[in-house]
Amino acid sequence: MQIGRLRHLVELWEYHEDQDDFGEPIKKYTKVTDAWAEIRPLKGTETFNEKEVHTEHTHKIMMRYFDLKVNATMQIRYDKKGDGNYRIFEVDGDPSNWLERDINWIFNVREVFNHDDIH
Repeated sequence: MQIGRLRHLVELWEYHEDQDDFGEPIKKYTKVTDAWAEIRPLKGTETFNEKEVHTEHTHKIMMRYFDLKVNATMQIRYDKKGDGNYRIFEVDGDPSNWLERDINWIFNVREVFNHDDIH
């Protein structure tokens, strides 16, 4: 992996489920760590199957390997300008550890929120 391609500072967020005062579940994300990554857009397609829309992954995010339990319930957030307007990516399946050599993580993700799209 070329270090120059890791030009995006991203945040990894882990999913937790808590309960409120009435016992109702609350979906919550907590920040785990920051990491330098490469965000590469892919061709996004949608397929229609039994009246449901299935979205395939839209980006591939690669970062150096670190010893942390990563899984498919995590989110990756990227603040391009540093002003708090995040692009949020949901991890689509468990990330791969290329050849299990502990060199880098490869995440297939789909973008679920882009602050620039609402302006």
